Amino acid sequence: MDKAKVLPPALTAGLLERRDSTTSNEDSLVGLEKTPTQVKMRSASRRPKKVVKKPALPAHVVQARECHNNVEKQYRTRLKQKFERLLAVLQASKAKDESGHEEDSEAPGCGYSRGEVLDFARQRILALEEENRHLSDQVQHLDRGFTIV
Repeated sequence: MDKAKVLPPALTAGLLERRDSTTSNEDSLVGLEKTPTQVKMRSASRRPKKVVKKPALPAHVVQARECHNNVEKQYRTRLKQKFERLLAVLQASKAKDESGHEEDSEAPGCGYSRGEVLDFARQRILALEEENRHLSDQVQHLDRGFTIV
């Protein structure tokens, strides 16, 4: 379970999904292209529900349920889109870092679960923190070198 899946090279092309006009805070990403993405999220398989006759409900209850169901569906759709954008950003970032050398990868037709996307994000954040520490050490070392001379 500790082993994380490596992003397939076919998906690490650095392509990003076009953003909606409602995502103004995400437009501040620097250096990322605004082209359609090819990320694929895994979806839960569903069995058809058994239809059971229920007594008729009042119209206001039916209408309230429909409104609630529509709101929930919109929420799930927005959440899925945000996970897809996160996966696209992670893949674009990884593609920039690797720039040529490949590692083991999975089949490009494979989708990623939301948990896997969060694991990729956590790993990327940890890698960036380590890189930040390394670069800070280099800057301090260079500063010490210039002050001695």
